[in-house]
Amino acid sequence: MNEIGLILGFHLHVPPGVTSDRWDWFHAAALQPLLESLWDKPGPRVSLHLTGTTWELLAAREPSTLQALQSLVAGKQVELLGGAWSSAFLGGMPERDAMTQVQLAARQLKGLFDVMPRGAWLSQGAWDPVLPRILFREGLGHTFLPDDAFMAAGILPQELRGPVLTEREGCTLALFPLDGLMDSLIPRCPVPDLIVYLRRRAQLEFGVTSWFGDLAQLGEKTHETGLRPWMNSLLENLTENEHWLRTLFPTQALQRYQERRVVYLPSWFPPSLSECALPPGAVAQFSKIQTVPPAGWEAFLARYSEANRLHKAVLRVSREVQGMRIHLRKTGLDDQNRQSLERVTEALARAGSADGLWHSPGRWAGVYDPAIRQAAWGALLEAEKTCNQVLGTHQGVRCERGDHNGDGREEVLVHTPHCLAMVEPEAGGVLSEFSIWRQPVNVLNAITRRQELYHDRLVRDSLLPALVEKGLEGMKADTGLGMSPEDEEETASIMVVDDDEYESGRWDLGDPRWEATLGDRLQHDRGTRASFMDHFLGSETTLENLWRGQHSEEGDFVYGSYNVLKAETVGPDLVDVHMAREGLVRQVGAKGVEDRLVQVNKQYRFHGTQSRVDVRYEISNRYHSPVHSTFGVEVNLGLDGRVGDLIALELEDGRSVPVTKRGKVDGIQKVVLVDQTRGLRIVLLTRRMATLWFYPVECFVAGSGGLETVYQGQCLLFGWPVSLWGEERVRLDLALEVQI
Repeated sequence: MNEIGLILGFHLHVPPGVTSDRWDWFHAAALQPLLESLWDKPGPRVSLHLTGTTWELLAAREPSTLQALQSLVAGKQVELLGGAWSSAFLGGMPERDAMTQVQLAARQLKGLFDVMPRGAWLSQGAWDPVLPRILFREGLGHTFLPDDAFMAAGILPQELRGPVLTEREGCTLALFPLDGLMDSLIPRCPVPDLIVYLRRRAQLEFGVTSWFGDLAQLGEKTHETGLRPWMNSLLENLTENEHWLRTLFPTQALQRYQERRVVYLPSWFPPSLSECALPPGAVAQFSKIQTVPPAGWEAFLARYSEANRLHKAVLRVSREVQGMRIHLRKTGLDDQNRQSLERVTEALARAGSADGLWHSPGRWAGVYDPAIRQAAWGALLEAEKTCNQVLGTHQGVRCERGDHNGDGREEVLVHTPHCLAMVEPEAGGVLSEFSIWRQPVNVLNAITRRQELYHDRLVRDSLLPALVEKGLEGMKADTGLGMSPEDEEETASIMVVDDDEYESGRWDLGDPRWEATLGDRLQHDRGTRASFMDHFLGSETTLENLWRGQHSEEGDFVYGSYNVLKAETVGPDLVDVHMAREGLVRQVGAKGVEDRLVQVNKQYRFHGTQSRVDVRYEISNRYHSPVHSTFGVEVNLGLDGRVGDLIALELEDGRSVPVTKRGKVDGIQKVVLVDQTRGLRIVLLTRRMATLWFYPVECFVAGSGGLETVYQGQCLLFGWPVSLWGEERVRLDLALEVQI
């Protein structure tokens, strides 16, 4: 009988910021069963890849498991792979940072196991033609790609009988095709049937076949019986058939079955994942012709502006870190500077993780996970803070105008000794980042409630009843703050809607509450969320239609472009960013609906002595007829998605409201988001009495653990009635201050 080689591998990535309970699950349901089975069945050889954060958690929390794995590696039963230390897309960063990722991973394996990796695992199978040069220069000679990736080079999966070669500028790299059919069979089909499939591959004279399993997904798929029985059965069957089915390490397979075929592949990302990077409408149209065009991982940056902001911030800080390296080479490296450089390098690598740059239903919440995004922002701030201290730029205030987001529009980046801020004049004059050095945290870590393809499918496939619009009359209204359910929103001084039936968390499609709550979970925003978004609201505005994104917008300011009048430092401690926009506000007059010309002057003032920004408005009627509207300023606060008794909104009179509630307060000048877990108080205050609408921003997400309602942050919208006659103007203000 023909012999066939099998490269059997497993991969596990635990993202930063994971809770203790979730780590316990990763360990107990995924990693531990694998190692116990390998310990009991010493015959088969296995390749293993864990990311840097996973190794850190394993070493810190499970020393006995790490010791057992060290024995397996020393006994030549397990071979370890390197790659991107923080599960980054190596092709999406400067080559110096990509090589640093690979170096950090190799250094970690050397320290834990006294081995150097000889091959690499690619995050999410993302391929870029530059990878051979990066990996070759770091001593890595092989990697793995799904077999359908080779179709981009005109090679069908059945033509791939073993590894092939590719190169970049003479730097060669062996590519092992991952068996897609085998991946679809595991772990659903019985292991004996899997052996039959491999026997058929041997009869067809395949030299070697490769399969890598995601341990987290295997743990999820085998949660009823546990992973251990399936793993035991697999290893037993491999041992029984070892006379024709040999498990090999990749390095052994290269010696036996190396093809001399050279291929050149374009950039590639798994179609099952890239579908999520495309707008749902486009996917639906392409599905009609039974094909969805391939999209690289970069398409996620176009679809998710939050991912793009983070990605471009990583690139910006990378340039600063490189400047620090050059500076230290010129001035000399003492022990203190060397340690600073190591900390900065590692922090930048953490921030460069791809975790917060993509999303895949059923696999990864990704960009929708606020803890992942905040962990990246925090690592960036740590790196940039150290750079500023070494380069002596941490004191004083400054602002930088330029295209910082790579979107063809000008932004203003503001540095002070206390905070870092990004103003986007051409995107509605909004504030998209307000980060605090001392914590470090970006308090505007918000995200847009986007329509996803699986939202449409939930309804279209009749998995759930059709959406049912629900008004406030059908909802409970028990504030616990001294009001009766009969109070009307228009006359209430304080109203909070009890959302207990819509609480965040995981849900099962069999849960009877789905029928009543799906319509409230599938809320989508009209555009990108940010802070200090300027609205002209109609008279029919209610908490309900604001929350649903169905309110009337009378002006064209909220996503309109503002012109920067000046962006400059004012003395040693202030930065002013002054902008203006002339736009239209719709009014109903004697002649029907008419547009009024209105000018909004908007000035950000950042303070160098505290973590504070004052935003001042001057609204002018440039028309001879009056303008009557409600001017609203929307702020979207976001931290890491935690909720509980220690995180709440504190109203002006000291009363506390959970962040999972929504409501309306009349006659307010101050509200505080209190996070006792971080010791933070995020204060919003205005000198003129306002109406405050507030609600939690929650996204309905299909993550690795199923369908979830994920709390992202808090939307707070301040509204002031304005009545402006011809050429009349009014001044308003709103300040944001972070207290630690």
